[in-house]
Parts: sequence; structure tokens; C-alpha cells
Amino acid sequence: VVAGIWAVLIMLSKILDGLIDIPLASFADNLKSKWGRRRPALVLGLIPMILAYIGFLNPIAGPVKSLVNTIWCGVMLCIFYSFYTLTMGTYYATFSEIVDNDGDRLSLSNFKTVFDIVYYVMGYALIPLMISARINIRIVGYIFLPLVLLMLIPISLIKEPSSLDKDRNDAQKKEIHVGMVQSFKYCIANKSFVIWMVIYCFLQFGLQIYITGQNVYYSGIMNLQGFQMTILMACVYAPVPFTLIL
Repeated sequence: VVAGIWAVLIMLSKILDGLIDIPLASFADNLKSKWGRRRPALVLGLIPMILAYIGFLNPIAGPVKSLVNTIWCGVMLCIFYSFYTLTMGTYYATFSEIVDNDGDRLSLSNFKTVFDIVYYVMGYALIPLMISARINIRIVGYIFLPLVLLMLIPISLIKEPSSLDKDRNDAQKKEIHVGMVQSFKYCIANKSFVIWMVIYCFLQFGLQIYITGQNVYYSGIMNLQGFQMTILMACVYAPVPFTLIL
């Protein structure tokens, strides 16, 4: 890719990723089908996400640095982020369809966290090991691609009935459907949610510094010294005690 243009396209894709969260969540919450809301939304998100992932691994102009490849990869990244958002948002929403109360939802969430650790081990230990063994990054990408099918597990566990109006009983039809704008108002008026978002912002900020610092340090793009890395990592972890207290 052409580095300067690619940097701009990444920025635009990140902005898009932030803007589409609420509209896609609203779409998934209000989806009407005979299979309910969550099953179709999960599949609708997963298939384009996989296709964009494959498209990203296969630039249309071959392995040469070109404007065409740069734009192609930028478009694939935007598509990937969009449908990744729909997939993950729906995936987490299935928790309330699989179990019946907050306690079970918390247990399910904690259970998933254990497997998130496995994901981090693969991402930050196994994949770099494969790359250092001179396995092409595209081959590595294809090796791990089948793991995405694990996202389909909730489909067999969801208890949700049809969401079509004709299949709903009188009590279900009287349920109040909250629109996108009202959902947003509820969120920003919720003190606990706002505090949680502040903490999450610190988390994401620190995570991005950490990932970028590690990539730069090991790639040798910049001649970072050990002391500079120490300062960088200190900036990453310094907010942690305060966010834990908050």
C-alpha cells in the first residue's frame, strides 16, 4: 500500500467504525424475521465480514505497492469493520437470549473471558512465532480463518421465537420498541454507563499504545531504546489503578 494514503484510509475506517455502532445495534434490535432477531443478524454480519477478510488478504493488483491496492484494502477494511460491529454486537446480545437472568449472563460473560485469554495468546505469541518462522502472513491468515465459525455457536442455543408481528402474542405486541435516538438518550443519561465508557476509553487508548509500541519495537521501524519502551509501557499502565477505583 501507499503509506500516506493508507494512513488516511485507516483513520477514516476507524471513524466509520465508531459512527456505525449505534445504527447497527438498533438494526439488530429491531430486526423482524421468523427466526427471531439474533440468528439472522449474526449470519448477516458474519458472511460479509469473512468475505472482506479474504478480500483484504488478496489485493487485486497483486503484491505490488499501488494506489489501486491501497484503495482496495481501505474499502475491504471499512466493510470488515462494519460487519464485524454487527457480528460482535449481535453475539453479545445473544447472552440475554440464551440465559434468563443477570447472574447467568455474568457467568456466561466470565466464561467467555477465559477463552479470550486463549485468543490473546494466539494473537501475541503463536502468530508472531509463525511469522518469525517465515510463514507468509496470508497463509497465517487462512490458517486461523476457520476459527470464525465458532461465532455460530449461539445460533443453536438461542431460545428466541419469531419476531414477526403475526407470530407474536398480545403481550409481546404491547412491548415498547426503543428507537435509535431514544436508545442514545438513555445511554448518555445513565451515570453507570458513562463511567464505564470513560474506563473503556482509557482501556482502548492504553491498548492501542501497547500494540503500536510492540509493533514498532519489534519491527525496527524506529530505533526505540529500552528506556523509551519503559516510558511507553508506563503510559499504558499508569491509568489502570485509577480506572479500577473508578
